[in-house]
Amino acid sequence: MQITRKLLGSLIFPDWTDTVVSLQQPGRSRLNSVLPKMMFQTVIYSIWREQNSRRHGGIWITTAKISRNINKQVRNSISSLCYDCDHPSNELMRRWFEIN
Repeated sequence: MQITRKLLGSLIFPDWTDTVVSLQQPGRSRLNSVLPKMMFQTVIYSIWREQNSRRHGGIWITTAKISRNINKQVRNSISSLCYDCDHPSNELMRRWFEIN
């Protein structure tokens, strides 16, 4: 929740539809737009994966471990991006470490 608050500020809503709408709002820098979307996608996937595992008799994972996995997945996603040296998205990893 702290990471989400640092990324979205007061734009956190209990209704996921409102959260998605807030992620699509114009006016944010590219850096502050891409990172929340990347994190949101990773969280959704992680929740789905855990739910699917539980439904099919897999081992339950603690929320702390899910959070660590989300952190690692976001870092891996950022690391996999290949940009020129002066591309603004090169700052994604630095920004991720700032909020973590």
